[in-house]
Amino acid sequence: ILYIMTPGTWESVVDRLRKDNIHGAAYLAKQASGALASLPEVEDVANLARALIGAQPAMAPIVNLANTLLYEHEKGESTSKTAQHYREFLDYSFERVVALGEHRIRHGMNVLTLSYSSTVLEMLRTAHGKKHFNVVCCESRPAYEGLELASELASAGIDTTVVADAALVNELQQADIVLMGADAISSSGIVNKIGTRGVAIAAASYAIPVYVLCGSEKLVPIEYELETRVERDPRELYDGKALFNVKNYYFESTPLSYIDVIATESGWKRESDIRDMLRTHHLHTDLLT
Repeated sequence: ILYIMTPGTWESVVDRLRKDNIHGAAYLAKQASGALASLPEVEDVANLARALIGAQPAMAPIVNLANTLLYEHEKGESTSKTAQHYREFLDYSFERVVALGEHRIRHGMNVLTLSYSSTVLEMLRTAHGKKHFNVVCCESRPAYEGLELASELASAGIDTTVVADAALVNELQQADIVLMGADAISSSGIVNKIGTRGVAIAAASYAIPVYVLCGSEKLVPIEYELETRVERDPRELYDGKALFNVKNYYFESTPLSYIDVIATESGWKRESDIRDMLRTHHLHTDLLT
């Protein structure tokens, strides 16, 4: 992983984190923790933690980074060492999830995915070294991160097709599996790019399995109020002069009941397993207010 968030101040790290609307949660958490590990000790850890969450409130690995910084600060650990350890955990989780997911890909399979997930990308790259398969990606408006994923898959030699977002459900008729990452998992469901819920519901109607690749860093602390319906810049969808309203949402929640299995660093988990894990994951008191 190349850490593009070069050292500066923690405020500059948060600012770059806030402005990134392309990459997934795991990638950004690695970027942020990698940059923070190179900075001097932060005195006001609570302020840093709140700022991290404010930058990407729908991304659980960022919430968990903030949460971990606070819990470890109570034990006397420095912010740089905590950030370093968190990054190392993310790397371990990433490698384990990639290895698990790779075994689900069979020769000749048609894989459908959406948005951009660094975990999905690496897993498909790894599987490509052992078997041939086809991948269908949607464009993922308005940031078009699906095009970036498709470009990287094609560069790796994987047969890749891009379709319009509205055509993705139609492509399900030829798919063997739906494969995706997630920015967060709560008791309400998995949080991912807008359009995920429709694809998952349609996949269930076609009896096509839906697999999610994400480690336990994506689990949201039970007290955390995850807000997914945050409106983004309407000009990303329409920048003209017509007098109509524009609603631009990036994320939505998909009920866990529509997900067949989730790959974590500790193995494949079903809905009941995930709910058990969520019950023991708590938010630091400094983040409750």
